[in-house]
Amino acid sequence: MKNLSILFAAFAVLFLVSCSKENNDSELTLVSNRTSRVAGSWTYDKVFINDVDVTSTTFSADENYTMEFTKDGGYTYSSSYLGQTYSDAGKWEFTNSNESIKITDSYGDVETYKILRLTNTEMWWSETYGTDTYEVHLKAK
Repeated sequence: MKNLSILFAAFAVLFLVSCSKENNDSELTLVSNRTSRVAGSWTYDKVFINDVDVTSTTFSADENYTMEFTKDGGYTYSSSYLGQTYSDAGKWEFTNSNESIKITDSYGDVETYKILRLTNTEMWWSETYGTDTYEVHLKAK
């Protein structure tokens, strides 16, 4: 009976260790789940440069920006301002163990952004140019 208790205790410890957070992928690191969260239509919410909110000086109330990500890796971007429209299309994919998103536009230009937050309604990313860090908060449209 004593051996059975020891065996049960060892099994319980082994079970708890195997279920620890470090050994399981969190739902945000699973590629299919992250892809589902990225897929959809997004617009700018806030923009920071070196932790300073520059949203009001970066965007006008007359501007309209939309980014569309598809589950199969397609990407489109459109903006309009005072009757002028710009659009582009390309591809997107995860990089850096799914912690970054890489966007390739129709000209072959590539931008890679570190994902800071990714939910069904928010996607935050950052990028560094020289000594400046840009942080963009997107919201689901």
